[in-house]
Amino acid sequence: MLTNDIAELSRELQHLYFLNIHKKLKKLGLYPGQQIIINLVADNPGISQSKLVSLTNRKASTITKTLFRLENNGYIERHLKDNNIKNNYVYLTTKGMKAYNEFKSIINNYNELIMKVLTNEEQEQLLSIIIKLKGEMINERDI
Repeated sequence: MLTNDIAELSRELQHLYFLNIHKKLKKLGLYPGQQIIINLVADNPGISQSKLVSLTNRKASTITKTLFRLENNGYIERHLKDNNIKNNYVYLTTKGMKAYNEFKSIINNYNELIMKVLTNEEQEQLLSIIIKLKGEMINERDI
């Protein structure tokens, strides 16, 4: 059945992408879950811990552990507001910003590698299809 083929190929593509990115992140001393946090903090300096929980759809305890590890490794700093742990705001350190920039470069290079096998028209079609599928999957999740 064609649907199963598409689902399986999509899963395989995602797995290959994850393996390649994981290998490159490991060289930076990071893991995929940590990089998601670094990206969000870079895009939203001073973001609250509770906002990170809502944006990532992860448990608060998972975010707390990830932030603890990132802080211990020098990638982020957390600042309390009004000495209230619920008002914990996260910022990248210089090391965190360097990792963010290196990761952006890795992703850009990886995207170029993938897209060079497609014509401009095929790239536009692929992007359109992926956006359409993502929208449908989001709608399905909400049911």
